[in-house]
Amino acid sequence: MPLGSEPTNPAQGTTASSEAAEAVAACPLDRLQPALAWNDQLGGLNLTWEVLDCALQSDVTIEVYFASGPAYADRLETAVFTHVVPAGTAVGQGGPVHVPGGDLSNDPAGTTHLIATGKPTTLVGPIADVRIVFGANADAGAVSAGMTDIVKDGLRAAGAAVGTITSTARTPADQARAMFNNIQNTGTAEQQQLYGPAGDAVIQRYIDATQNLTPAQIQAQSTQIQQAMTDEINAQGPENVSRHCGDPAVRSVVDISYNSFNATNRPLFRTSVSARVTRLLDEPNNNCFHLELTN
Repeated sequence: MPLGSEPTNPAQGTTASSEAAEAVAACPLDRLQPALAWNDQLGGLNLTWEVLDCALQSDVTIEVYFASGPAYADRLETAVFTHVVPAGTAVGQGGPVHVPGGDLSNDPAGTTHLIATGKPTTLVGPIADVRIVFGANADAGAVSAGMTDIVKDGLRAAGAAVGTITSTARTPADQARAMFNNIQNTGTAEQQQLYGPAGDAVIQRYIDATQNLTPAQIQAQSTQIQQAMTDEINAQGPENVSRHCGDPAVRSVVDISYNSFNATNRPLFRTSVSARVTRLLDEPNNNCFHLELTN
């Protein structure tokens, strides 16, 4: 026997092989349950998972898909993101892994969910896709498919589950109402910063109509004041006052409430949509993004 060598015991190898075989027999199938959640700090999604029953015998690849429902069979097109959980991973929770918001644009037609596939494929982690809700004075029918797609991609980029569109196309009376309410909230000086000469003429009509009136009197006479503002909007040309008053078949115009976001993910939304719209305005005094898209 060479110096420094140790005697081998064939029984030891047999025991190790037997133990490995018993482990596989005890866990014949790897089981991994994935989950998805919107990440409103970094944007996109957080992917987590749970290894069930026993440690993984082999690598498991989690795939994230757009889907037309919450089940594995509802997957649409190809995976938009993958992550490998290696063999040997112990029972318990894993992650989070960040799914970048930039990977979640260009959703296929029919998308209602995103799903993460586990093992076996009956174990999936579904999450409802982002959605747009409309304020009481917003008309969903005035928003083009192109604008809807841009806004939804922006919400995914921001990790924001819901975005609120507070305003779309407006009649002259709607525009007068919006301007009246915004003046009540911020004052005439702040609103004059947002408009050109035609809009400033409408604000001046408000100033003239409310001269020497108390706030209570202004509210009591709001119908007459708004009618005076409507008359001025018509005199100036509605679209000269605001693009909201234009033809929605030509241009889609929406306001997205800042309340859809937090201080961290609001810039992510802005960055996502800015290169794709015809015009974007930050309107902090009106608590919204103003977006325009020529159809």
